[in-house]
Amino acid sequence: MIATKLIKFHEEFVRQEALYMLQNALEGSGGSAATSAYTEAFRLIMQFAVDADVLEDPVSSVRDAEALGSLLALGMNPDAQVQPRGKGPFPPAKKLEGGLPRHLALPFTKASGTRSKDVRVGITLSWVFFLQAIRLKYLHPDSELQNYAIQVMDMLRADTSACVLYILRVGVTNQMTEPTQRSFLVFLGQQLMSPDASPSMKIAGLRTVSYTLKTLGEVPAEFKEVLDNTVVAAVSHSSQLVSSRFRI
Repeated sequence: MIATKLIKFHEEFVRQEALYMLQNALEGSGGSAATSAYTEAFRLIMQFAVDADVLEDPVSSVRDAEALGSLLALGMNPDAQVQPRGKGPFPPAKKLEGGLPRHLALPFTKASGTRSKDVRVGITLSWVFFLQAIRLKYLHPDSELQNYAIQVMDMLRADTSACVLYILRVGVTNQMTEPTQRSFLVFLGQQLMSPDASPSMKIAGLRTVSYTLKTLGEVPAEFKEVLDNTVVAAVSHSSQLVSSRFRI
């Protein structure tokens, strides 16, 4: 309730402090914050950002995107929160379930209207902040990042490829060590050959493969066979869009 009141202030520093207070309150809950508390926090951030149209403001966009991504990462890592003192037993930490589909993937795919671009850009930044928090703050192994890549590519539509590519490059590939990038290439190749992959997913996958190869500076031996199969599949794909984009 306090954060809701403060975030309506015109002064930028007051709104920023409101978001910090909200995150600190959840972080200090000792892993026992109710799911409804996170849901209300996400609703507050998204409603204020969309209603006030602040996603068009670069400073506000980054601030709100960071808050959303950070809170999602916090909710999925309750054991890393401040633990209660004194004698137990204490209730088990509650992990936020379904946060990514509900608060990042679904709003991204449903964004429409005149402000849809601003909303998608804001959620794109939230994805990156979430992935960076998972890796840098909560120290998840970089091998887990490829699991999130599938969720990101599932959001693809024809007009959102740039946002998805940004997440895959900055949030996933750039945070991987060289050995993990090698494994990621094989993983992407397998996804490209999957019959369930849409043309848009194949395009994003191929461009991510190209970016990762440039980052590595070589074609790993374990990827060569997969690369041959991927090239053949892409060039011979029935979708002219996939074939033409691959040749480019």
